[in-house]
Amino acid sequence: AAIARRLGMPPRSSAFAAILFASIHRVWPVLALGAGNDHSLSFFTLAAVDAGLALVRRPRPGAAAAAGAALGLLLATKYIGVLFVPTLLGVLALAWLVERREERVPARVIAGLAGLLAAVLAVTAGYTYLRNAVTTGNPIFPAPLKLFGVEVFPGWEVASISHRDTAPEFQIDLWSFLTRRRELFGPFFPLTMLPAAILAPFAALWRRRWTTALVLSLPAAFFLQFLFLMHDHRDMRYFLPGVALAAVAFVWLLDWIGPRAFPLRAALLALMTYQAARRLGLNGVQEVLLTLALLALGALAERVVRRQTAIRAIPGIPAAPWRWIAAGLLAILALPLGWAVETYQEVKLRDRPAPFALERLAGPRGARVAYVGLNQPYHFFGSRLQNDLQIVPRNWDLAAQYYRWGSPTTDPFTFTTYRRWRRILERLGIELVVVTRTPWNDPERSWMGRRTDEFRLQYVDADAEIWRVLPRKAGARERGGAGR
Repeated sequence: AAIARRLGMPPRSSAFAAILFASIHRVWPVLALGAGNDHSLSFFTLAAVDAGLALVRRPRPGAAAAAGAALGLLLATKYIGVLFVPTLLGVLALAWLVERREERVPARVIAGLAGLLAAVLAVTAGYTYLRNAVTTGNPIFPAPLKLFGVEVFPGWEVASISHRDTAPEFQIDLWSFLTRRRELFGPFFPLTMLPAAILAPFAALWRRRWTTALVLSLPAAFFLQFLFLMHDHRDMRYFLPGVALAAVAFVWLLDWIGPRAFPLRAALLALMTYQAARRLGLNGVQEVLLTLALLALGALAERVVRRQTAIRAIPGIPAAPWRWIAAGLLAILALPLGWAVETYQEVKLRDRPAPFALERLAGPRGARVAYVGLNQPYHFFGSRLQNDLQIVPRNWDLAAQYYRWGSPTTDPFTFTTYRRWRRILERLGIELVVVTRTPWNDPERSWMGRRTDEFRLQYVDADAEIWRVLPRKAGARERGGAGR
């Protein structure tokens, strides 16, 4: 919404762009209420665009510091930041040339602002890369870096681009991915944001809105980086900020069309609001009421903005209490919204049989749980994060369980003996073991399956198993009872 405002859109259009982005089910509530860092990455990317626009239009230290902080936090959040930050800096530099082409800014001012931006970026982004450099000699470990065939930083070959490009998740059917993956993009994307991401930059160039064209070209740039430089093409979350900016592009086109687009805007607004409301596990009446409440609140907010603008334009007229009425309605609306989010979380848990079974087995106080198999541990922390979930190494080096300063970079999951792994479980106080099945064979599952006197199978389905760890004495008594 802030980016839309900086591109000259009114508050109504700015809010519409945000709602269009949030109407994608994958965006909200799935990723928003999940355990991933994709929304954080998207937020810092968009914040960098917003702060960058503020900096190029009004050069000042505060905007430079905000841009540096956003870029640094983007770098510190996920490896994708290594790809996005140079792109954003390039757009920022071009926008600076466009906005300042008729104004000569002293070189010392430019150097000071650039130095401040770089310093804040280094402070906010430096921790992870400094830790990697000190620990491994490679700031972007585990990815190796080669320039012109010469290895600059050593790393794991499995993390290299050449190796990732051969993985099955790298394959993509481009047309099907962008137009038919409704579970990712929702029903509106192919007809709204996708064509806007292609057309809006050219429309902005035709209107000689150079900075707008640069900003609206970012969705295409982020998607091309996703297509050629990222190994996993199964999800849209890796270029999520591009999807958000595509929503800005669509609304910018609607504003360009003018009043003739009002029927389309109104119909989409009602449909998107209802689409978002129906994702929260409510019944039909509640969904309709929530939709009407959200639309009414939006209309009231717009009225407040217009009223306050009119009052400020007429001297001597005191401020009306519209803002307090809007704040009160928003506070009242927060109660059912909070309840709706909690309902969604409960429904999400019930729809996943294995996490729901673990919820019952661990009890309200939770348990110490070991996780084995596919890297999808998010749902097993419990509905209130009550479980202590650990991915347990097979070797005895428990320092390899988490990556810290000076941690070893050897593989903690090398094949070892059952006896060693069992002692690690006892040392960590593990009570339950969750196995998410994978195409490869993890030894833990076969170890437990052959030792039913030390592990008891509590739950099994096509995707997961849950085993309870039995004390060794209890296991010995069970063997004796079975013998008798």
